[in-house]
Amino acid sequence: MTQPSAAASKDKPQKEKPYALIFGTAFGPNDRPLYGVKVTIRPQKKKHPSWDLISDHRGEFAQRVPPGPGDYVIHGEAEYAPVGEDGKPQLSKR
Repeated sequence: MTQPSAAASKDKPQKEKPYALIFGTAFGPNDRPLYGVKVTIRPQKKKHPSWDLISDHRGEFAQRVPPGPGDYVIHGEAEYAPVGEDGKPQLSKR
């Protein structure tokens, strides 16, 4: 019998562990997707966040979590400036 070479074992694709996915979109006060929102996700029974994310340019975020039933708390926090009548952000001079 011949033994398989080390190269042959490297060629085999490794099985990816199963996971569930939490995904969403962060929206601003004008109902448009919001970029750069800090999103924290934690299991409901824990006090501290398990995952910290930032929303992308479409306001979207996604996080893999362990498979199976579970309740999660998702919190988003954004810094934004109010928009004036001209549609431009009203920035303070401080």
